[in-house]
Amino acid sequence: MKKLIASLSILVSFMASADVVVLLHGYDSNANVWFSTGVHQNLNKKYAGKHTIYSLPLPSTAPLMYQANTLSRHLDAINNKHDEPIILVGHSTGGVVARMLLTKKNTSNIKGLISVSSPHLGSKVAFISNMASGMPFIGVLPGFETLEESKILYGNLRWKSPFLKNLNTMRHEDACYVSIVRDKSLISNMISSQYSQNMNSIPALRGRSYVLRSHSSHGIRPYDVVTISNAIDICE
Repeated sequence: MKKLIASLSILVSFMASADVVVLLHGYDSNANVWFSTGVHQNLNKKYAGKHTIYSLPLPSTAPLMYQANTLSRHLDAINNKHDEPIILVGHSTGGVVARMLLTKKNTSNIKGLISVSSPHLGSKVAFISNMASGMPFIGVLPGFETLEESKILYGNLRWKSPFLKNLNTMRHEDACYVSIVRDKSLISNMISSQYSQNMNSIPALRGRSYVLRSHSSHGIRPYDVVTISNAIDICE
């Protein structure tokens, strides 16, 4: 009888800690990045029978508000299938999009936000791209196809943009916040400085985010699964 009670206690505890983990890609990317790097599969294997893992698509060249509205609809569909709390994992722009939802009402089901190399205070590259996107015929040049369609997004994300200044002073819901900050490198720093990646730098979130250090590449890499797993465990 004692063994049965102990087993049931373990089972209840195990079920109570189950979460839905939602992976969000960054700019000019897609949900497949989590599969091509093996991050989705390895998280699925690590948390098999415990957490449910989703990799969601976002219209990554669209303005931040449009992306946030799209994400909100995705999460509504997930909530219709699951009662468990949601932990959002957003890479780069995806982390900013996810954080926008935590400034809205009715987000009580979002348990945590893990941002990975996200430009919460803005990006120097976005500032340069915002300027370049206004140049005539820039969109027809090879490699610059997304500049014109992303002009509003660049404006949202440029360093010290009014959009981000307003967002960063808004009240954020109580949740688990984890900032995965890349080691300093020239490219990574231009896209998102270490200061910008740290959610403790946001006026509304000072002192509320855990910080985990990572490698120096801005993009998602297979070994990101280790740091992301550590962040998920913190938010459990």
